Amino acid sequence: VWDLAVGKCIRGLASEDNVRAVTTHTSDPLLLELGQQVVHDVTPSAISRDAELAISPDGRYVILGDDTGVLCWDVSTGRVLKERFDDFIVVAIAMGLPGHAVLGSRTGWIKVWDLEAHTTVHTFVAHERQVLDIVINPSLQRLVTAGRDNRLRVWQLSDLTHAGMLEGADSGLDQVAIAPDTQVAYSIYGDTVVASD
Repeated sequence: VWDLAVGKCIRGLASEDNVRAVTTHTSDPLLLELGQQVVHDVTPSAISRDAELAISPDGRYVILGDDTGVLCWDVSTGRVLKERFDDFIVVAIAMGLPGHAVLGSRTGWIKVWDLEAHTTVHTFVAHERQVLDIVINPSLQRLVTAGRDNRLRVWQLSDLTHAGMLEGADSGLDQVAIAPDTQVAYSIYGDTVVASD
């Protein structure tokens, strides 16, 4: 954990496995606690090496997704819920849709999962192959997905209807990021960063 204001590491966690990704928001209470040397293990069992982790923008929920389903930790109450999904291996998670987690699967499907009710409220096919990345831009009401089918797809956040697509070259699409308050999406295709609007 780094103090970005001074560029100093204030807390480290040892692990036998390599760290693949980190996500955070400015109001993240988990990282605040890590900075104060408090560590919570909320996992009821071993975590898959391919697990995905996301934190809600308000810092209330920590979501862990893997090949067994999703684990939802309500930081404010300490409640932990493990939801198993049949035939849905979570490989991507995005937060930013109020009260919901958007989950991407190895088979190209997307699930919108209600964090309060712990139920799936919407499911749709986003890609012909694995979902690689999901990004939400709440100010523009857009959801963007990247898939192993080399397509970047844009969805209306209000009703999850398809709003556009960018198809890549032979190089594999890997990740996507959206510039805040703009309509520009940046994506990685092989060794090239592509900007599209």
